Amino acid sequence: MIESPHPYLHTSEGPALRFIVYGDPKGYLTTHTRATWTKAIKRYRDWRSDVCDSARDIGIPTPLYCAESYPIWIGTCAYYQSSVHCDPGNTHKGAIDALFYGTIGPGDKFASGSFDSPLYDKKNPRTLIEIRGHLLRRHANLVSHSWDTLIP
Repeated sequence: MIESPHPYLHTSEGPALRFIVYGDPKGYLTTHTRATWTKAIKRYRDWRSDVCDSARDIGIPTPLYCAESYPIWIGTCAYYQSSVHCDPGNTHKGAIDALFYGTIGPGDKFASGSFDSPLYDKKNPRTLIEIRGHLLRRHANLVSHSWDTLIP
């Protein structure tokens, strides 16, 4: 039997780095057009900053780094405030965009992941983010929390 160099990648077993970004999830928006100064872009940039702040709060360094020999998996689950929202895939891309901002090198080229179908919570909109892969080696002493202990 060949042992995988990344035993936690794409599996539900083993530790994972998990954090929650509170507030209504935003979807990826390009910032290289005339729309750069719209209210939507400003809200997206604020949400992107919240993603990085939430990651740093549990000790995840940003921007993230991944490479062919160090791929990572990022999963997202968005709880929107109402049924009028962006596509959950765009929220996933926005989270990846936030975590790999200003990256030198391959960027998020070797980051994979998935996103769940949209969920709704009018009183507590949020995005659950889970990271698996090479970061786990650097954060071996990090205590993993269950989602139930993170949600107020």
